[in-house]
Amino acid sequence: MYLTLFRIERFEITSFGVLGAVGALASLWVFRRELARSGAAQAALDAAVFGLIGAFVGAKLLWTFEHYGEEPVISLLVSRGRLSWLGGLVGAVGAGVRGDSGPPLPARVRACSGDAGLGPRTCHRACRLLPSGR
Repeated sequence: MYLTLFRIERFEITSFGVLGAVGALASLWVFRRELARSGAAQAALDAAVFGLIGAFVGAKLLWTFEHYGEEPVISLLVSRGRLSWLGGLVGAVGAGVRGDSGPPLPARVRACSGDAGLGPRTCHRACRLLPSGR
């Protein structure tokens, strides 16, 4: 279904996967530039990376849970593709809010770090609802 760019034994690299990775890297690059422009803490970039990782993990885990019993669990977990949008949203927000194990991020940054699927306008409105200084 997707153009296979190259193969390493049984592992295929498709155009869809490459463009998804390019999109994720481009979004992190733009986010980093916006943080620098606005003078916000660069630690928010960590939350964005956690949000991206959480999106993929959450999407795969929820899809596996939804299809539990159809195949062995390990087969569902390592199957190609097959992701749940809602799981990605929950994983991204959860991981973005959680951030890393370092000092806690300000609430305003945490709310805006994992906006997968919400869109910038919704995220911006959510940030304005939070009281300053939290």
